[in-house]
Amino acid sequence: MEKIIILNGHPTGQDQTYLQYIEALVIALGEDGASVECLNIYEKNIRYCTGCWTCWWATPGRCVFHDDMEGIYRKVMAADQLLYISPMVAGYVSVETKRAMDRMIPLLHPYIEVVQGECHHRKRYDKYPHLALIVQKEDDTDEEDRAILEELMTRLALNFRSECDYVHTMADGIEEVRNEACYA
Repeated sequence: MEKIIILNGHPTGQDQTYLQYIEALVIALGEDGASVECLNIYEKNIRYCTGCWTCWWATPGRCVFHDDMEGIYRKVMAADQLLYISPMVAGYVSVETKRAMDRMIPLLHPYIEVVQGECHHRKRYDKYPHLALIVQKEDDTDEEDRAILEELMTRLALNFRSECDYVHTMADGIEEVRNEACYA
């Protein structure tokens, strides 16, 4: 059974259309046999990364803040897929989503190795979840915006020696996401 962790990056959780989409997606993915858990970032205490490097040197793999990310790390590393869902803000994911992405850094070593001709952090673990992204478009979102998000998610996945399974917008529909999400 595939395990999917959703990180909901909505800033307030008060957009009913957005929340209904996530609820319908969780049900659809569950019908395909996946174990799906949605974590609402707005309900969590997640501090900003300050770049102190404590998670790399002093307490390897553990952030100095001891906030809710510690529990999220365990869930993420036990998952087959980490699905970020976020409203677009100024052409990118929400601040809440970006903060959660940045805070994944303890899952890597500080040491560098060459991967595909580029310098990247060494893996801390043998297996990382595949990544995916679904965004709620802004009024002026176009294909170029989507292509940029896809490139950024592909780069993030490369850092985790993983794959970016897909980047969709909520307008693409649940069936399209469902077809790509349940690959196991």
